[in-house]
Parts: sequence; structure tokens; C-alpha cells
Amino acid sequence: MSLDEQITPIGAISSGRGENLRYILMAERSGYIPAQVKVVLADQPNAGALTIAREFDVPCFYLSPLGLSREEYDLQLIRHLEEASVELVVLTGFMRILSPAFVKHYRNRILNIHPALLPSFRGMDAFAWCFAW
Repeated sequence: MSLDEQITPIGAISSGRGENLRYILMAERSGYIPAQVKVVLADQPNAGALTIAREFDVPCFYLSPLGLSREEYDLQLIRHLEEASVELVVLTGFMRILSPAFVKHYRNRILNIHPALLPSFRGMDAFAWCFAW
């Protein structure tokens, strides 16, 4: 990576195991991608992504969605992402539908790398479910 190359601050949001997050962090640390994961957020208290974030010394937070509307929850996500000065949001197995306000706030700066197609096809076998449907 050249000194002129910009490092993109990333915020990762996850609900599950977090293996995609692990690969991103490994690529970041090896210099393969010009990025730095600044914060990891999860909507499940036992999400593996939180454990992986701790392994890599990345700040991480469990944000409970209980009792909040989709918009209220997403405002919490935005607040944490903004505090970390995130420019790119990467969804690494996030199993919630984002509100229009969240999508508008991060327009053209959201990358979903998990194959789930919500709300119709949840989970790891989304493409198989689609073809079977």
C-alpha cells in the first residue's frame, strides 16, 4: 500500500458468527485492503462478531433492539458509526432490515456481504431457498 492511498474507515454490523468480519480484519491487518475496521456493532448479545472484534482489539458494542422501532434502533447504529467516523458500512450477516433513514444516511456507502435476502430468504442458504421457491 502506498503512502498516498487513503485508508477507509469501516463499521461492521453483524448478527451472527462473524467469519466474514474475521476475513476483513485479516485482510486489513495484512495490508491487502486499504481499510480499517473502526467499530463492530451487533444486535445479538452472543454474536461471534463481537468475540472476533475483541480478538482483534476493535471496539465493539451489542445494541439491543428490544422495545425500539426499526428507525429508533437504526438511529443508535448511526450514532455509534458516526462516533467512530465510519465512511463505509459493511453488513457481515446482519439479519435485520435497515430503515430508509439509515439507507439514505449511508447512501452508496453500504456493502452487504452476507447472502441473506431479507425478509423472504433468511440465513446461510438464501440462494438455495430462492431457486427452490
